[in-house]
Amino acid sequence: LNTKTNRKERFIISFFGIKGIGSFYYLSFALNEHTFPNQDKLWSILGLTVLLSVILHGVTATFALKKIEEDLSVKS
Repeated sequence: LNTKTNRKERFIISFFGIKGIGSFYYLSFALNEHTFPNQDKLWSILGLTVLLSVILHGVTATFALKKIEEDLSVKS
């Protein structure tokens, strides 16, 4: 909150945050605490979701970073 980043920069930083590491941790923690039906499906869904997230972020990263560079060059 106490940074010199603007709203757009903060949004982009949050959009490109950690991709799925927390999800893997929380699913493994939950599965150690309780028994859930279809545990293999849960892992598969999580893996697919993280994979799609990495692809989406990879495709959009160049565009987003160019926008930040444009904003910074306009401010200079």
